[in-house]
Amino acid sequence: MKKWFKDYWLIFVCGLMVLIFFLFSVVVAVAPHIDMKQRGFTPCTYQMANDFSQIEKSDFGHVISTINKGYICYAGVVWQGMKMFFKGEQKTPWANYLFEPELEAVPFEMDTEPYPEDLLEANMLDENMENTDLLRDDIKENTDDQK
Repeated sequence: MKKWFKDYWLIFVCGLMVLIFFLFSVVVAVAPHIDMKQRGFTPCTYQMANDFSQIEKSDFGHVISTINKGYICYAGVVWQGMKMFFKGEQKTPWANYLFEPELEAVPFEMDTEPYPEDLLEANMLDENMENTDLLRDDIKENTDDQK
């Protein structure tokens, strides 16, 4: 075992780092980013969106910096969840960022009037194409160059 660890420690450490990064990315992708109570990753997402709106031109450095700040904020939320779990303030380490979001309930109402009948009847796509002059065979183009 000692020889195996001596030979493969770098692969083990790199694999562990890749696994942790992959699991973190899955958690961030699955967790809600919009919540009425501003819980979990919601403040980080709003801050990242605000930072993106402040970038005047598409500068690669500013974009990468904004993304990195956002993911550092996400890592802080995950770390805060771990601390709250070990203090006994929540049941699971992921309870502060994996939850059912509370969204604003907006009733669906149609604010516009229905289309008038004359506009619906004027729709060119509904016409029968057989009655148009474009498909008639008895109309011939004059292809002779007459001067």
